[in-house]
Amino acid sequence: MILASACLSVISAGIQLYYSYERGKSVLLDEFTIVERSFEKGLEAALWHFNFDQIDLLLDGIEAQQGVTMLRLSTPAGEEFVRGDQTDSSLFFEEFPLIFENDRSPMGVGTLTVGISLQTLNQDISDQFFVLVASNFAKTVLASLFMLLIFDWLVSRHLRRIAEHIGDGGWLTRGEKLELARADTGERDEISSIVTELENARAEVISGQSALVQQAENLKHLNEQLHDANREQAEFTYAISHDLKSPNNTVMMLMQELETLEASGLSENGRGIIQDAARTSRRMGNLIEDVLGYARTIEQELDFGPVDMNDLIAQIVEDLKGDITTAKAQINAEDLPVIQGNFRQLQILFQNLISNAIKFASPARSPVVTIGPAEMAAHEVAIPVMDNGVGIDPSYHDRIFSLFQRLQTYDDVPGSGLGLTLCKRIASNHGGRIKVQSEIDRGSTFTLVVPR
Repeated sequence: MILASACLSVISAGIQLYYSYERGKSVLLDEFTIVERSFEKGLEAALWHFNFDQIDLLLDGIEAQQGVTMLRLSTPAGEEFVRGDQTDSSLFFEEFPLIFENDRSPMGVGTLTVGISLQTLNQDISDQFFVLVASNFAKTVLASLFMLLIFDWLVSRHLRRIAEHIGDGGWLTRGEKLELARADTGERDEISSIVTELENARAEVISGQSALVQQAENLKHLNEQLHDANREQAEFTYAISHDLKSPNNTVMMLMQELETLEASGLSENGRGIIQDAARTSRRMGNLIEDVLGYARTIEQELDFGPVDMNDLIAQIVEDLKGDITTAKAQINAEDLPVIQGNFRQLQILFQNLISNAIKFASPARSPVVTIGPAEMAAHEVAIPVMDNGVGIDPSYHDRIFSLFQRLQTYDDVPGSGLGLTLCKRIASNHGGRIKVQSEIDRGSTFTLVVPR
């Protein structure tokens, strides 16, 4: 605003200087009229009478006029009287024909050329312009400094105080109220609105923080309760499963003894019943072992370290060598990465996936299982296990990871229905997940995704 005012002032003064220049120029050029009125007749008479003293005196008078800096008097006889500098570029010239009127007829006696210089006028106007610009610049600077001081006193110092108050970030939680060194006039302005909004925000944050602390305490309590419940469930499951092993083993032993000692006295139907009971007992034993394995993955403190997946898969293939040979299966392992995890749990997970791929092979072709290649993302690594087995209907993809869920009968495919549930638990223990893609008779792909 100050700059605009200064510019307008300079423009207005410039217009005034222009009109002042035109007025000064007009006054100077009026000297031509004075010369014509006051000196023309005298020069004509002096030239007619060849009165050179009078001519010099009259030329001196003309030269003394304001602004006249050059004179040239020419006679028909070729004589010239020259006064002043004829090279001045700021000269304005006016010629006056000198004609003496005698009794008989007018006679031309010469020509007077008068040059009036505008150099002094130009210099005066130029000096006034620079003085005007300098004075306006000085006034603008002083006005700007004054306005800055006023703005600093009224606004900037309060903004600096606000910035200092909230700069360290602790203003939201500490009890110190924001105070400004300014008179309370009772009127609200922008600074007052900022202070009010900041104080309202601080009050809301403190209130919200209290609520968050309370919610955190509640969540912590609930988490502790859930942790205790999971631990108790795991301990209970482990204890029950462990206690069931002994009587089941005893039943198995008694069945074998009965079949051995009483074989000659048993009918064919009786031996069949004993064999069915033995199979059922073995199935119960397998189920108990799987339940124990699942219970061990709940609330278990895991030791994590680098696990070379190539070594892990090689060991699993060696452990399953009998099943692989019997099923005439082909196991292909790509170059796999080293990941962070628990070796034993990852071994259980991939052993279950490879065993399932062999068990659920298609009758029309030999099983082929491919582990990898791993997909490396910015924060995750995904390791797929692909097979060419019977496949799984997409409508059952969520169901297969639930406890004791089976899609085939035990007689068709042995198992407890806990294998994939165990895989899901182990993936969760590693902060990851397991997902499946499959179609009927097109095979399945189970992918473990864990953080890198």
